[in-house]
Amino acid sequence: MAQKKVKKAYMSDETFAELIESMGQALEYERGARSGYRVKRIRLPRPQRPVSSAENARMPERASEDRAGVGEGFARPERR
Repeated sequence: MAQKKVKKAYMSDETFAELIESMGQALEYERGARSGYRVKRIRLPRPQRPVSSAENARMPERASEDRAGVGEGFARPERR
């Protein structure tokens, strides 16, 4: 069986040169050699804690209880 020829899309030389220049500027900025750049720093949320499979199974129940006011007077549909 013949293999398909896949055309590979490479970056142009001009684009690659611009990328290398930008990476060099970022490195100089982080080392303190250059200044005057506008930099926006954002705070990333903390990673979620791992959830066990038992906790994962209880999540739909908790969501139903929250919507129904802590489970009072809520008729849960039967699972098939």
